[in-house]
Amino acid sequence: MKGIMNREGTGPDVKTTFDDIAEDFDRTRYKPWEECIDFARTISPGSIILDVGCGNGRNCILLAKEHRVIGLDISHKMLLLARRNVGNKGLDHNCDFVQSDVVEHPVKDSSADVVFYIATLHHIPTERGRLNSLRELKRTLRKGGRALISVWAFDQPRFQELLDEHLREKENFGDVSVDWKRKDGRTFKRFYHLFYGEELKELALKAGLTVVDHFKSNDNYYAVVEKNSKD
Repeated sequence: MKGIMNREGTGPDVKTTFDDIAEDFDRTRYKPWEECIDFARTISPGSIILDVGCGNGRNCILLAKEHRVIGLDISHKMLLLARRNVGNKGLDHNCDFVQSDVVEHPVKDSSADVVFYIATLHHIPTERGRLNSLRELKRTLRKGGRALISVWAFDQPRFQELLDEHLREKENFGDVSVDWKRKDGRTFKRFYHLFYGEELKELALKAGLTVVDHFKSNDNYYAVVEKNSKD
């Protein structure tokens, strides 16, 4: 079931929800997306990479073969799975993990050559929080460093009816609840802020990032951003 979120609250508890669905998530989300693979090919060997919202570590495995990776996630159970998964690939020596909220986290200033921020920004329930998280991304990037960001697009076929409703009402635009049905039959609600048009690009610019590329692929919006060498 999908619906407009009540703005009086902050939506479902992201940490609790992803702890609850972690095992199911791990069974179904184990391959990096092609867009992530393509971006990884552009990274200089031996880079330090921050994977924000690393989940079960599927991108950590992709990256740790040639780079040092810091995986950051709010879900303790997701991080346990990430540790197990990179360990099973013999890559744990190249990975460290930090449990933290992505809106404000302890990773040091200018410590990452590259940031992966995949399928996470859209789970933050306020615009202010989303903006702050991109400012954190900028803070942790070294000068001239790049990041790949992805979010769910609102303009995809499964959301067409809901998009039409939001365009008419314009209240809480893009804020929805999406069900995750676990293998045991239990259902958990996940908050999404669905992005529309150039919203991701505009938010990145507002955070002080340079947008190198912005595109839509497989029902997601992507932005490749850079920290200006003068910042």
